[in-house]
Amino acid sequence: MMDGECGYAFIIHHSSLIIEPQHKTTMLTFITGCHALSLPALAASQPGAYFGEQEHMLPAAPEAPTGYFQSVLVERVNEAILRDNRIAWNTPATCCMASQATQLDLAACLDAFLTHDKPVMVDPRFEQTLPVWLAECRARGIAFTILRPDDTRAAMIGALTARRNLALPLAAALADFYLQNKKSVGSVGSVGSVESAPPAPTPMKTKNRKPKTSARVNPPGQRICMDCD
Repeated sequence: MMDGECGYAFIIHHSSLIIEPQHKTTMLTFITGCHALSLPALAASQPGAYFGEQEHMLPAAPEAPTGYFQSVLVERVNEAILRDNRIAWNTPATCCMASQATQLDLAACLDAFLTHDKPVMVDPRFEQTLPVWLAECRARGIAFTILRPDDTRAAMIGALTARRNLALPLAAALADFYLQNKKSVGSVGSVGSVESAPPAPTPMKTKNRKPKTSARVNPPGQRICMDCD
């Protein structure tokens, strides 16, 4: 483990989607974060999770001796989304669209995972492609959770330069992009995190009127969930 890594510490983002009981579906989990860092450790901490069929899993490697818990089917869809948006895995930018062919492949991939209990999709490319996936989840009423390792900026830069051979300026820009995604999670559909929950607004004083609230804040160490349209 490199200096500054926090292999098993992670941040939880929970979807705000409200599903009627008769439409309840399996909760889908996305695990994303910096390449070549703590994603395998975080995935390994999900007991009973379905990561994909064994023949579709990326093989183990020296940096991930127990495997990446990553399906090539998910990776292929994400690579297609990146191509549709003319960016690469190391571009610090998010994707906002997908071609019709890619959208069909994405939907088929979701269908395959949602037939299993506790489906988990793992891919660092979700840092760029997650908005496309979450748009499909919202359209279909699929509840989702987003997990990110709580890696430091220094650890990310170290992994990207040493293990992915990126130049230092690009590695730093990509690390900052990952951290910004973690802070602005609301822009991709989830609306809260334990570590970075926004402070509650100070209500204006009104006579005989209780201030409206749009969020329920759980005690420290638990999830924070908000409701949105």
